Amino acid sequence: MSTTAYYLAWLGVGLSVIALASGLIVRHLRLGWTRQAMAAQLFDALDRCSTWVAAQRQAMLFQPDAWGGDAALEEVRTIQRQWFAPLEREAQELYAAHAQLAEFLWTQQALRLTDTEAWLLSEADTQFMALWRLHRAATQALAVKLEGVAGVAATRGLGAASSFPA
Repeated sequence: MSTTAYYLAWLGVGLSVIALASGLIVRHLRLGWTRQAMAAQLFDALDRCSTWVAAQRQAMLFQPDAWGGDAALEEVRTIQRQWFAPLEREAQELYAAHAQLAEFLWTQQALRLTDTEAWLLSEADTQFMALWRLHRAATQALAVKLEGVAGVAATRGLGAASSFPA
């Protein structure tokens, strides 16, 4: 083997190593960018979910599909499971708070339609605010942990959720 062939072989090996390293770096960067984009999408879904909760306080009748509350929660669930498994506990707390709130709203709607006087005496607003605080705390806990896991900060507050008194 001539020295030229020897050096060309090493040059080929070196270029192959550089190409492999470059491919791995690009893959790592793309995964990070995709993860940041998914985090932004998750923040947006949390924002829409919070907006839905705030809208329910003023709604005459409980409409689970209005404002996209269920769709936003399903988007949170999908993104969290696919991209952010470490957020499982916080996400479960949010789903539980959302389920409690939806159950309360269904119960209040049934009471409002069947026995208006009992509904007026039920202090629905006080109960709603307690459930809203629970939902807000779960949403904020998920957002804070998402910021740490994804390495990005929420670009805005979580919607109308902050419009009620704490």
